Amino acid sequence: MSYIYIVCLALILFFSFSLIVKPKKALSEKFFVAWIILLAVTELGFFLHSIGLFSRYLLLFSILCDTHVLHGVFFYFYVRSFVDKAFTLKRIHLLNILPFVFLFSLKWYFNEVLGVMDCYGTGCLHDDNRYVNLLSFLKFFILGAYLFAGWYYVNSKKMGYSKINCINHIRITWINNITIGVFVLFSMSVIYKVIYWLGFGFLGNDILVVNILVSFFIMIFLYMGNSYGYLFVAPKAGVSIPLDDSQVGTKKSPATFKQGENELDIENIDGKFEAIEDFVKSQQPYLTGQYTIRALSEEVNISQNEISQIIIQKANIYYCEYMNKYRVETLKRKLDDESNDRFTIFSLAMDCGFASKTSYNRIFKNHTGITPSDYRAQQGRD
Repeated sequence: MSYIYIVCLALILFFSFSLIVKPKKALSEKFFVAWIILLAVTELGFFLHSIGLFSRYLLLFSILCDTHVLHGVFFYFYVRSFVDKAFTLKRIHLLNILPFVFLFSLKWYFNEVLGVMDCYGTGCLHDDNRYVNLLSFLKFFILGAYLFAGWYYVNSKKMGYSKINCINHIRITWINNITIGVFVLFSMSVIYKVIYWLGFGFLGNDILVVNILVSFFIMIFLYMGNSYGYLFVAPKAGVSIPLDDSQVGTKKSPATFKQGENELDIENIDGKFEAIEDFVKSQQPYLTGQYTIRALSEEVNISQNEISQIIIQKANIYYCEYMNKYRVETLKRKLDDESNDRFTIFSLAMDCGFASKTSYNRIFKNHTGITPSDYRAQQGRD
């Protein structure tokens, strides 16, 4: 199984490089980098354990095991700083290191003072030891508390979807996916731990199973993060865009940026824009739902950063709005067609690549000034 951990480590290094070297990182990006580094350290621990080095460095692995609670800390502060642009790190926040210190101290007390554990001699893998189980329970409890706090914070910042632009919607999707993914991983790990403690470890050793679950989650997490990478590193996506409703106002159009600000000097911009237009009009990729810049880049052989800038400079809208424009025009044609009157607007909108009823109503109205229902009513057909 060691190859899984090697692949995971390679993906972490590949994904994190551009973000780590990025200058002037936002606070949320700094927490994200710290979390990625901790993920790499954890994955390295999994790998060393898989090749039998656990027994040689018991103290190191014991400390590494306790650092797992820090994943919850970094996750929570990443969510806080990502959602709330006004969030700043204060000295009082350093108290969040106390759960790690508490676990480490309690383990040392059980080992060195009471002598009821032998983590530094034989390792903390003896399942019949009630103190080992107690520490494991405490670790999962602390980690779960931080994950719940992050999930609650995201869901307490519900936005008025009629007020958000396309990039804000992507940011919400990203942070929601991260939150849900972490919760699913945590729940699966806890469930299998309980099953194993009850004597039904049908998949094998609980530590091995949890390590593999975490590794697969990291792979999915990095794959998903790569699709949203321009939120962190692309020139235009790097502009600070609030997620919480208290800071959302009128949308800043690309046209309001100063001439030359954050623009790329793109060679043959007209030809490249024509290539993008030809592909989108002929292949209609927007009908498949969320069609990323990365996917378009691979099809037209133009870099993601250039595509983003080309659309802003030539169409005066962001990439997502550009795709939504085609979805709206396609839906309008379907509504104009009398043969489609037997279908609901919702089903027609889904055929046009919209994700939900809320999104197609909002986007259609933003582009036309009226809702799809009003547009159909204007046709004057019974």
